[in-house]
Amino acid sequence: MAWPIVLYLTAAILGVVTVVVARWWRPDGTGATYTAPTRTAQVPPPPAAAVVPPVASPPETTAAVESAAAVQRQMAPAGVLRVPGFAITGATEAVDACGGDWWWCHAIGDGRVVLAVGDATGHGLGAAMVAAATRGVVEGAVRGLGPAITPDRVIEIVAASMARLGDDAHVTTCAVVLLDPAIGSASVASAGHPFPYVRRGATGRVEVLAARGTPLGTRTVEIGAAYAWIEPGDVLVLCSDGVAERASASGRRFGARRLRDTLSQWTPEPGTRVRRLRSEIMGAVHDFAHDAALDDDLTVVVCEFRERIGMVEMVEGAVTERMQAATA
Repeated sequence: MAWPIVLYLTAAILGVVTVVVARWWRPDGTGATYTAPTRTAQVPPPPAAAVVPPVASPPETTAAVESAAAVQRQMAPAGVLRVPGFAITGATEAVDACGGDWWWCHAIGDGRVVLAVGDATGHGLGAAMVAAATRGVVEGAVRGLGPAITPDRVIEIVAASMARLGDDAHVTTCAVVLLDPAIGSASVASAGHPFPYVRRGATGRVEVLAARGTPLGTRTVEIGAAYAWIEPGDVLVLCSDGVAERASASGRRFGARRLRDTLSQWTPEPGTRVRRLRSEIMGAVHDFAHDAALDDDLTVVVCEFRERIGMVEMVEGAVTERMQAATA
């Protein structure tokens, strides 16, 4: 059966996660957005005893694929998530019943919010296994680091875990965003994932958070970083490469420019902003491709900064979370 393999792979990767607290970089204070120099995460090779001979993958049975698809649907955030200061929603479409795209959101006890998006190479059951493992490591790292979290540390932990797979066949991109509703900031770390966008609510201007980097799953990982100041009404958009690379019947790609045009031409409406923008992006991609077959999984995540949260509210939230954890 395929699912014991899924659970074993996920547990094995989660087992190597080691939480190390590091200091997060800060921008130089100039401009609304800031791109940090790319960092290199040197991933040490695993001990010789940890190398396991490759095992042939079993055929993708209908039952296994359907089970994987059901688990992915249950793990995917549903509807509009309302966390302190933000409203977040997303949508994913897979080539097969299950795929390699995923996204996740978590509110830390101190009031900040973590948003993560990933895209494993390929599609189908194999990509779904890598996606589930990566998401699990990200969640474990975020919860383990707690208030000491920085996006680059999360990426470094995932990079170390992916390296333990022992080959370059399991490659995935990942972007982690740390949102602070008190000061109005978005810190981004990326390993080869498409750049996030910020649409300014006051002007409609679209800005690119150019956090570069290289995909996870190789011995040396480059981690890109960027930073933006955000105001209430600003919208952050993250996509997998399946959006820009969506092809029409003639072979043309949707492209990053059409995505930016869709964002800049969008007319916000009170109360339905994130849902409407998500739908407009997906609609623009579908209209462009028309009836061409989907050739890659695609994901769109939309996050609106709705209001600043004062320090009093953030402290109250942290105290409440710790009391609930203590009595659970």
